[in-house]
Amino acid sequence: MCKQLGGISRTTVINIRDRSKGAGPQVEAAFAKLKYGGSVDALRRAARGETVDVGRVVEMDDRYDSRRRACRAAAELGYGSEAIERVKTMRLDDDEDPGAEFWLDQIRTEDRRIRRGIK
Repeated sequence: MCKQLGGISRTTVINIRDRSKGAGPQVEAAFAKLKYGGSVDALRRAARGETVDVGRVVEMDDRYDSRRRACRAAAELGYGSEAIERVKTMRLDDDEDPGAEFWLDQIRTEDRRIRRGIK
């Protein structure tokens, strides 16, 4: 597991497990990347015992950075995971990132289509 956490020492992991020391930002980020698609907020909610829908946590988007942010925002706003997944796989003709508002509009459109039964 330590290798998966990107260089976090075994001692640090054991200290956190045994609750002898808290997790710092580097450890939080590593665990969040491993389990929650990089969402430290989702990691913290899970640590508080809140339900976290792991399927709704969005991984990194190598092509369009604003799409990743828009997908996370849409998940927090309660848009369906199917709509978010459809937008995550969209390919545009242009490599230029159109911005988060564009992606949110796409998610809204897909969410409406799904609710209306349109594939």
